[in-house]
Amino acid sequence: MTASGLIDTRRAMLAVRGPDARTFLQGILTNDVGRLGPETPVYAALLSPQGKVLFDMILAWWNDAVLLDAEADRLPDLARRLALYRLRAKAEIGEMPEIAVGLLWGADAGAIAEAAGRENPDLRVLPDPRLPDLGYRLYGARADVEAALAAAEPATAEDWTRHRLALGVPEAPDDIRADETFWLEANAALLNGVDFRKGCYVGQEVTARMHHKTVLRKRLVPLSFDGGTPEPGTALMAGEKEAGTVTSALDGRGIGLVRLDRWEDAETVTADGLTAHMVAPGWLAPALTGSAA
Repeated sequence: MTASGLIDTRRAMLAVRGPDARTFLQGILTNDVGRLGPETPVYAALLSPQGKVLFDMILAWWNDAVLLDAEADRLPDLARRLALYRLRAKAEIGEMPEIAVGLLWGADAGAIAEAAGRENPDLRVLPDPRLPDLGYRLYGARADVEAALAAAEPATAEDWTRHRLALGVPEAPDDIRADETFWLEANAALLNGVDFRKGCYVGQEVTARMHHKTVLRKRLVPLSFDGGTPEPGTALMAGEKEAGTVTSALDGRGIGLVRLDRWEDAETVTADGLTAHMVAPGWLAPALTGSAA
């Protein structure tokens, strides 16, 4: 069997329902909520007016509600922030602790996901909207998610971290830091997290300016290390100059927020004495040339 799965207790679900749910979210989130459908999830973020990420999330359509798959520890904060923007919109916001989040990936994940969705209509089985190789996300009652994942090898949170680091995909809170990381620095344009043609949303002006008028100076990029693994928070040094910071790392792989100009000018970049290498997976490689947003 070449599929792995787990219930991700680090994630939890918030529901937005009511006649204005979609239009309300459309006016504040970075992506086009109009694309959301029963089989089509959407990756998006709620930004500060300065264009920095406050919350990133995966949206799924669930019966009469829009589900927001977000950080479990910050779900009450997300609910409060959405309530501030709701104003007179006819939309109700509430947590859904009865819905579990399952992760499924690997060569056989597609077949398992298809079978699970076919056998249980109460289970929502969706491709990860950021990158196909990430696999699938399963939403439903915990017993239903567990039953679907029984066809895969049990995995741990560290296994998932290894998987996403191998693909170079950043996640909150490790890499995408609340009110610190600009959405485009988190590769949102390459991971289907922003629509530049939709109408206004919070932080849209800064995000659009970064996309159209500037070259990104910093970006979250995949890293590998020779001979060990530095701790998250370790500075990336290009000689005497700081070239970035390691944001997450495990088993010799990692992600870092990198000053691209300093990295390009350096013969060697180190992290706590370990030589660091920038890795360019296929989805990211074109953007690293010239660092287009």
